Amino acid sequence: GRDRMFDYMVERYGYNHCALVSTLGFRKAKSAVRDAARVLGYAPAVGNELAKLIPDVYYGDDGSKKTDLDIKSSIEVVPELKNKYEHQYKDILDLAASLEGFPSSSGLHAAGILLSPFDMTNAIPLIKSNKENVLATSLNLEDAENLCIKYDFLALATLSVMQKVEKEVGWKFDYQDDILLEDAPTWNLIGSRNTTGVFQLASKTYKDRMPRLKPRTIQELAACLALVRGPCISNKTDELYMDIVEGKREIVKIHPLYDEVTRETNGVLIYQEQIIKLIEAFGFPLSVGYDVMKMAQKKKTAKLKEFRPKFVEQALKMDCNEDTANRIFDKIVDAGQYSFNHSHAVSYALVSYASAYLKVHYPLEYACALLTNTYQRSKDKEYSMVYEDCRRQGIQFLPPDMRKSEWEFTIEDSKIRIGLCAIKGFGEKAADIAEELKSQEYTSIEELLEVINDNGYGRVFNKKVMTVAIFSGLLDFLRDEGMERRDLYIQYMEERKEKEILEDISLGAKDFAFSINDTEDQLELLFLNNPFVYDPVNELKSFGWDEILVNRTFDAEGYIRKVKKIKTRKGDAMAYLTVGTGDGDIEATVFPRTYETYRTYLKAKKFISFRGKKEDMSSCILNSVND
Repeated sequence: GRDRMFDYMVERYGYNHCALVSTLGFRKAKSAVRDAARVLGYAPAVGNELAKLIPDVYYGDDGSKKTDLDIKSSIEVVPELKNKYEHQYKDILDLAASLEGFPSSSGLHAAGILLSPFDMTNAIPLIKSNKENVLATSLNLEDAENLCIKYDFLALATLSVMQKVEKEVGWKFDYQDDILLEDAPTWNLIGSRNTTGVFQLASKTYKDRMPRLKPRTIQELAACLALVRGPCISNKTDELYMDIVEGKREIVKIHPLYDEVTRETNGVLIYQEQIIKLIEAFGFPLSVGYDVMKMAQKKKTAKLKEFRPKFVEQALKMDCNEDTANRIFDKIVDAGQYSFNHSHAVSYALVSYASAYLKVHYPLEYACALLTNTYQRSKDKEYSMVYEDCRRQGIQFLPPDMRKSEWEFTIEDSKIRIGLCAIKGFGEKAADIAEELKSQEYTSIEELLEVINDNGYGRVFNKKVMTVAIFSGLLDFLRDEGMERRDLYIQYMEERKEKEILEDISLGAKDFAFSINDTEDQLELLFLNNPFVYDPVNELKSFGWDEILVNRTFDAEGYIRKVKKIKTRKGDAMAYLTVGTGDGDIEATVFPRTYETYRTYLKAKKFISFRGKKEDMSSCILNSVND
């Protein structure tokens, strides 16, 4: 993303007029300890031993970000480290504490690109970037911004997904088309928990809030994107806004000028532009509004303190009393810490909406592109989330097959054929050879090896790749009736004249080991990270769960994954089931009388045909089992 934009900028404005912004990596506690030990001449093991004693600190909205606890605090809270400090390694830890927090490396900012009207090589300190033919400045971000125009180019994975879908269906989303922006099914999706793969709205943080926020316009969605961010969540601004949307709290009226500026955001100050407009509304030039917004954003307390009396004095002339003026200024100071750029929020809202529109109207194509994108970026945290969303939509899968699979996931017979990009240990070079092999004739391992050798494919299609191809199921079509994958593998090893055939295979990487006797569903989880084909529900079709209204009765087929039996207060037996269906997993409650009648059918790992009553979006009451 950014690299292509940078190449474009260089081509358009000239090599010496464009530079990337460098960033500094600051030395954290663990690396400070290792560096100090090395400098003082200790063996690496000593530094590693001390570094391991420094605890991790988790932070961020959902606690997913991690850093090191500082050295001084670590010595206080870890008795073993305190002991080593007092009796053995005071020199290392003292030196490390003085190194901590200092820069240790330089890198390149993820998005920032400087554009200058003059030749930068004559005027700005530059560093040699590791990238070929790329200038980078050694200035920090603030100084660089004062000298040149800084552009932030963000590479968004979702744009690739959307582009693939649009290409597949031969249609492009038109952001200027007002009718497209009023599509009820799209807004319904945005206001639900089913936002996996939708730009900006896919995280748990959003899924918890979107059903409460329920936006119906781009401006409302933009406000949601500006609100559901760390600083707003930590000071509960998002909670205030959601309560107002749900009618639990009134919009707080403060003063006509303030109320007008925050009219579209329910009286909550959430945009940087609102701060600027508010200062302007009280009679100051726009440029002063911008300066105040920046002061608030950068927490420049002294400057804000200096400006406050000027604001209050001006407000008194605008029919606003002193208390109200101070209250408004307090809001500006607070909002500066979390306020967001309005135009940025709107442009993101448009991309979010367009991705949701494509997901709603082209679900198969969207799921296909999303799976490819997730696997190509190796986002293992997203694998199961995207997979579960496919199941929820009633999407079925076809196994990987060397004759039929492309590198990407593809659509075949209204199902998704698993792409080669999903197979652990099978890279793009191997996929290129697999593409070449599609034009060749072979019906056995022996013939396949002949083709590989005759065409000189052996270097890429080596023993490791062949092992992956056999056990991931890519070569299942070469199995004779009654043959297992292990038999195919033994045949292959005999063709190679291997003397010893091991039962346990390790393919190099950590956690990439298996037995040749493992079942196909075990192998699928190892090689594909998800139970695509060997999950029993892959055979079940959607029965339209999302469209069934709450409290309505429905008939469905399902596979019982789990049974949790409990006793009621009266001592009667009842159960909670997790039932896999063509529309994802549904929780089913079975009350005592029903359980007594059908208990022989309600066993884990069994298929049932049942009648139920929908309770909410993920649960039902099971009324009867159909024969």
